[in-house]
Amino acid sequence: MLEHPDAVLYFYCDDMHEINKTNKHIDYSPQLYRSKLFSTLFDRELQKQHDSNLRNNVKVITTPDGTAYIHLVTAEKNQHVVEHIQEQLEILGRK
Repeated sequence: MLEHPDAVLYFYCDDMHEINKTNKHIDYSPQLYRSKLFSTLFDRELQKQHDSNLRNNVKVITTPDGTAYIHLVTAEKNQHVVEHIQEQLEILGRK
């Protein structure tokens, strides 16, 4: 991200493999569990980087096929790009 400050990183939380969950997360789908885990790890790393302006934007898309959790990570100055991507994802999710 330092070399490409305008980049937007896209992370998709899949359900390809079951995961062992603790009892307090037993009701989470694999996608939701991975999404929460990613956010927790991201937040921990961000706390170490006091001058970081990165943002983790989570988008949840529900379709007849299931629910997808998408993370778009970018610099704060690129939030307008993320908002546009999220709008496009919503449109695709309705199709």
